[in-house]
Amino acid sequence: MNNSSLKKRLLSVAMAAVMVFSLLPATAWAAMAENLPAASGQTRTEQKRGGSDTYTVTRDVKSVAAAQTGAVKKVTCLDLTTGENQVSLDANGGYQWVAGENYLYLYKVQIEAEGSNALILPAGTTVKVVGECSITGGGANECAVWSKGDVTVGLGQDATLTVNGLGWRAEGNLTVAHAYDAYTGGELTVNYYGTSSDNGTSGAAIYMGGNTLRVEQGARVTANGSGIGNVKAKDSCGVKGAVYVDGGAELVADGGSAGSAGISYGIFGDVTVKNGTVTATGGSGLQSYGVSGNSVSVSDGGVLNATGGNMPILCRINASDELDGGQSVQDAAAVAAYLEQECGVDAIHVSRAVHLRDEFMWAPGQFHGGFSAPLVEEIKRAVTVPVIAVGRFTEPQYAELLVRQGRADLIAFGRQSIADPELPNRARDGQLETLAPCIGCLLGCVPNMFAGKPITCALNPCAGRESELTPAAVPKRVAVVGGGPAGLYAAWACAARGHQVTLMEKEDEPGGSFRIASYPTGKGQISSAIRGMIVRCEKAGVDMRLSAEATPEDIRSLHPDAVILATGSTPLLLPIPGLPECGYATAQELLAGKRAAGRRVLVAGGGMIGCEAAEYLAERGHEVSVVEMKPAAAEDVAPEIRRYMFETFRRHDVRLHTGCRITRFYEDGVECKGTDGSILSLRGYDTVVLAMGTRSSDPLSEAVSPFVPQVFVVGEARKSPGNAVAATADALDAALEI
Repeated sequence: MNNSSLKKRLLSVAMAAVMVFSLLPATAWAAMAENLPAASGQTRTEQKRGGSDTYTVTRDVKSVAAAQTGAVKKVTCLDLTTGENQVSLDANGGYQWVAGENYLYLYKVQIEAEGSNALILPAGTTVKVVGECSITGGGANECAVWSKGDVTVGLGQDATLTVNGLGWRAEGNLTVAHAYDAYTGGELTVNYYGTSSDNGTSGAAIYMGGNTLRVEQGARVTANGSGIGNVKAKDSCGVKGAVYVDGGAELVADGGSAGSAGISYGIFGDVTVKNGTVTATGGSGLQSYGVSGNSVSVSDGGVLNATGGNMPILCRINASDELDGGQSVQDAAAVAAYLEQECGVDAIHVSRAVHLRDEFMWAPGQFHGGFSAPLVEEIKRAVTVPVIAVGRFTEPQYAELLVRQGRADLIAFGRQSIADPELPNRARDGQLETLAPCIGCLLGCVPNMFAGKPITCALNPCAGRESELTPAAVPKRVAVVGGGPAGLYAAWACAARGHQVTLMEKEDEPGGSFRIASYPTGKGQISSAIRGMIVRCEKAGVDMRLSAEATPEDIRSLHPDAVILATGSTPLLLPIPGLPECGYATAQELLAGKRAAGRRVLVAGGGMIGCEAAEYLAERGHEVSVVEMKPAAAEDVAPEIRRYMFETFRRHDVRLHTGCRITRFYEDGVECKGTDGSILSLRGYDTVVLAMGTRSSDPLSEAVSPFVPQVFVVGEARKSPGNAVAATADALDAALEI
């Protein structure tokens, strides 16, 4: 169908609708005069747009027995399906039923029924509302209002009809509109206060029973499913049934509370929004949905706002793109103000940078917690809604300080929540010494996310595997050799499973490769990680023996059922002429403070260990050069970390010689061969630092296997070179097999 034909069809439909409404008696949509008649034979004049409408009440009317206090009408049940004319209307307010025309006039009246339906409407009824009116009722197997067929509610100027109790049950379509489109401000509100669906509304404020709720001509309908959920279906709804909103009308549907076992729906049914607005909010319960329907249609400028539960709408923005010509913090402040004023967001979540500047987005260990705080402050000055800060927060103390100072309202912990999801509990209980802080290694989180792999963490290999760490069926005696990251995690995991664990470490303090890794620039957080691992082991009952280089005899004396060997690695010594005689120092010795370096230092090896050693030395005033066989240095370092490492190199004039294979060592340097066959002599250095890789160190597995039922080799003792993510994952796997 072409656009022209479609427009003609739509126009025809619209004209047909106008003709249908024109066939209705004008009195159905008119405002009501206060001098309404109360008996047959009297005439009634009602004002409407463009004139007035006068008619005579032709049928006899009968008074309805009702107690009256002011404008309050107390009834047993106002059942209008009997076909009789019923009237109770005066200057103080009331209602009038004209049976022949099926008109119910509500004029400034409060109708109340106890333990029963307050109002039952026959099919074809037009309810005309003037002033503020209310209907309250419902009991066991009853609702407040029960319409037994198609019913129309016409709202006069600023008229309101509030239905309280056990909701509105519709056995036909229910149309709510202003009486003539010139009128405004009218509203129908239905409040569901029940705890059961036995009233026939199935836990809904408005129960359509497969029919359609139509809100048109600028009317407003609010349906509050504010009960505690129904007993049978275990759910609650604002509106249950199809919804059609047009003509500038508005529908607000709130699912209310469904209780701990129920499901809450703003609208449970199909939704059509044309020229109007629908706001559907799921309440509280087991699950909540704004809209749950097979068909949702929004057209002709219609608006649908749907949220599952009392859910705030947050918007995350960049405080700065960190690119020339990109969004600045001033731009971001203007965007935040627009989001608050024009879009109605409930909070602004402030991040930083685009992916071309990932070092700001995935901040490595070189960044301090809250490094974006000054930019967040600029955003906070621009809005009144809460502002959430994010960016390398690892401990709660500084986060709490920012909130106390009014520089942010909330602090988001991202990667830290992966490293230690128990942070809130540890802060609450004063147990921060057990915290596993994110060390910004960027090994198991961000790379895995982009690779489509499960996210993990060097400090928490249990991330995503929490259900696997369960108590062991049979407690055992476990010996762990090595107090590096693999050994410490293995000891804790075994103890957490209920085993009796003894850990032996040859050094006088635990940490192993982690402790050495904490010395270079931006790695200080690792010291806190080591401390947390030690404290968790102690609290779990691990017997930690330091300065204890384990021998097979030492292990045998423990009578272990299982042993985990986390003995790490040793520096790789390649068969290069001159190496044994040159008096080299290893990068590990230098970082651990066991060897000192002269003023001019040559680092042989440009991987992570060599480059971190070069950083460490350069920042302490040494003249440093690095020689690497590969075309580029630090290829095994995360790109975000590498950028800052190279910035340090530029700042301290660290010289990189890449694509150079070392052919000979000297006491004062090396001789290299370039990829083009050229020979490069690098001499005149005070210290040569060896950083050409590592090899696994496992001196015990063969010796202990004959008398230990289970032997596991983990971390770099199993495979070198490795990293902390692989090491702790090995440790967890071993602990789960014991």
